[in-house]
Amino acid sequence: MKELERYIISLVKSELNDKSPVPLPDGITYDDIMSFASRNKLDNIVYRSLSRIYDDFADKYCTVFDQTIMVEAVQQLELDAVIEMFSENRISHLPMKGSILKNMYPMPDMRQQGDIDILVHKKDLIKGRELLIGLGYTFKEHDAYEGHDVFYKDKIICLELHGDMLKPADRGFKRYHDIWGRAYKREGSEYCYGIPKEDIYIFMMLHLIKHLTEGGAGIRMLIDIWLMDEKWGHELNYKSIEKYASKIGVLKAFNNIREIADFWFGNSQVISSSAEKLGEYILNSDIYGSKDEKHFIEYSRYEGMDRSAWARFKNAFFRVFKRYNLMRKEYDVLNKYPWLLPIMWVHRLFRIVFTQREKITDTHAEYAGIDKEKLEAAIEYNKQLKALVGVE
Repeated sequence: MKELERYIISLVKSELNDKSPVPLPDGITYDDIMSFASRNKLDNIVYRSLSRIYDDFADKYCTVFDQTIMVEAVQQLELDAVIEMFSENRISHLPMKGSILKNMYPMPDMRQQGDIDILVHKKDLIKGRELLIGLGYTFKEHDAYEGHDVFYKDKIICLELHGDMLKPADRGFKRYHDIWGRAYKREGSEYCYGIPKEDIYIFMMLHLIKHLTEGGAGIRMLIDIWLMDEKWGHELNYKSIEKYASKIGVLKAFNNIREIADFWFGNSQVISSSAEKLGEYILNSDIYGSKDEKHFIEYSRYEGMDRSAWARFKNAFFRVFKRYNLMRKEYDVLNKYPWLLPIMWVHRLFRIVFTQREKITDTHAEYAGIDKEKLEAAIEYNKQLKALVGVE
């Protein structure tokens, strides 16, 4: 662990435990600290911590601090407005991730959110989209890979509307596909729901593991885990959690993550070599890992893939002419008039040719000209990474 990383962790630990930090080590500048903090969405934790002992630091970065507080406040106002709108229109909904976790932090702005995540029943996705547009949101896209709709408002608010908490290929999909059966109505609300703490804990663990095995994850996601252990530990049924983690092959990963979190932010004075190595990998990641790392890991998907001319043609064809269930998420009109599907295919073809041609060409070229040595290296690296994280 480098000195800068060690000091950042000490700042976070101090602030989470409401203590003054140790002085700045020689050779580390304010800019070094804030650059690292910004890449990991730790700006306000670090700012609050270091401002306890350095007034000039507080003065220099107060604008960043104020902006982050403003963004959190606006996000909360927007979430409240969406909850009210969905409730008025009898749409059952469940706020997810940061909207819930930020309330465990000493101050909610310390848990920066990239977006607002809300789960609804799949049957309500279209109605939910229409209501969000009515609230001033712009529908950007349906992310077919992640399986959610993406909306923007006033350039600073991103909202993702989910029909499922996880994708079918994700570990834990079956558990969370049935999440509404375990959901409960939040106090004072008929349509806004919460889920048991064990389900939140397991979901955030699986979310972190997914990022770790697909390109990396930064410090903030470890803070979420530590705070859940710290705030909810007396309530959580760890036996049930560990039994489920073992069932889906991630118990070692769960243990590694908890060990790192307690060593960094809690009272643990020792750490195993396997957890320490995983911690180094996390420290070398930004908030959600690097693009280069993700691309290299993704390259391993070509293992065993048919790369003949016919296979390349089918790949390109079905990327353009998607089946109805995917097309209707891009074109609302198909939900009322499914017979327009061929016309929408033609529209999509022209849209891709004129706006995404380069991307399709690059994908086709990569698919055709896979480097065998790079593929083998990617496959081996993927195996080593899963072993490092603790995934079977």
